[in-house]
Amino acid sequence: MGGRDVAAKTVDALERLTVAYRAFSQQMAGAQGLSPLQLQLLTVLAAGPPPAANVDALHRELQVTQPTVSDAVTALIGKGLVTRRRDPSDRRRFALSLTPAGRETADSIAAQRGELVSIVETLPEGERETVLNSLLLLIAHLHREGVITVARTCLTCRFHEMHDNGHHCTLLNTRLGTADLRVNCPEHLSA
Repeated sequence: MGGRDVAAKTVDALERLTVAYRAFSQQMAGAQGLSPLQLQLLTVLAAGPPPAANVDALHRELQVTQPTVSDAVTALIGKGLVTRRRDPSDRRRFALSLTPAGRETADSIAAQRGELVSIVETLPEGERETVLNSLLLLIAHLHREGVITVARTCLTCRFHEMHDNGHHCTLLNTRLGTADLRVNCPEHLSA
């Protein structure tokens, strides 16, 4: 009974965090004259690949429909924050990039997001690592169950192994501490 209760409370806590993060994102987006999805798109484009900077990859990344992403991209182009040009490697697609104004807006968003990072930094280092490890484990489980469709974390990668109760990357041939684990690895290959 206690395990089920802890699991239910964990889901409740995740829901509460989701509500808080959604409110924070809406506040940030509103301050920039953006929708929350437009804010997400600018953030993802600013971070660089992965994912690829095109509507098809972004709709999978954000788990929203392609037309929804396409509409948000069109709005960002209209606001002068994003440009769209034919992808030279695939003439059927358009590559997206930030304009200088888009980069400036993305930098402002990153600075505001830093407020949340500062709050998390108030946790003792060991607790921060425990939270990160637990969240990465949860992401891996949700990915295996199909709830999260894109997960480029170390724990979902074919290069990740556990050695002596520690993380090991066979691609880099190195032991990884919890702080070294990636949430969005560009070399990720699904396990």
